[in-house]
Amino acid sequence: MLKNQNAMCSCKNLKCTIHGKCKECIEHHKDHGLPHCKRPENIKAVEEMRKLPFIIC
Repeated sequence: MLKNQNAMCSCKNLKCTIHGKCKECIEHHKDHGLPHCKRPENIKAVEEMRKLPFIIC
């Protein structure tokens, strides 16, 4: 796994070059709509994932 890469990224676009790289993804999405993890319908699931001990971001 690459450094700074979140193995539990909630984004469904697995082919994205910034998949799992939270900082880069959020920076990219400042100009391209909300990332998957920040969309209202996904926030609860992401919060649950963050409780797991191996989550990076």
